[in-house]
Amino acid sequence: MLQELVERFCVALIDELNEAEYLNPELSSFPHGSCEAISQMVALYLDSKGVEEVVFTRNRAIISGRNSVHYWVLVGSEVIIDLTAEQFDEFKGSCIRLVTDSPFHSQFEQLSFSRPNLGSLVRPGIGANNIIFYKRLLSRLGSV
Repeated sequence: MLQELVERFCVALIDELNEAEYLNPELSSFPHGSCEAISQMVALYLDSKGVEEVVFTRNRAIISGRNSVHYWVLVGSEVIIDLTAEQFDEFKGSCIRLVTDSPFHSQFEQLSFSRPNLGSLVRPGIGANNIIFYKRLLSRLGSV
């Protein structure tokens, strides 16, 4: 069930990113720089579908000599859902859907985790644009 929900979300996300009339800077370079918003949206969607123990996490590591912060979704304490990992050269493979053990992710130290919350999509300077995008995404998911 989880795999199917994530796959449906990915299809709808890519379609919405490709067809949206406007994308704010956080989403316009997907997967680059969009890990926080995308992880929050995935977590919100999974939570709305009754998936238990869903959080989005904020993590930090030194990657290519730079301090890197990266977000992903954690279900329970083992399943990682990261739709933006391919933004890192160090990540090998295609976009991660579901993993329970990942050498790439094990490089990171978890700084925090948060329960899904629609208000977390509001950003200074762009306001509720991510919420509008998420609601369009939900509408699209209703027809996928």
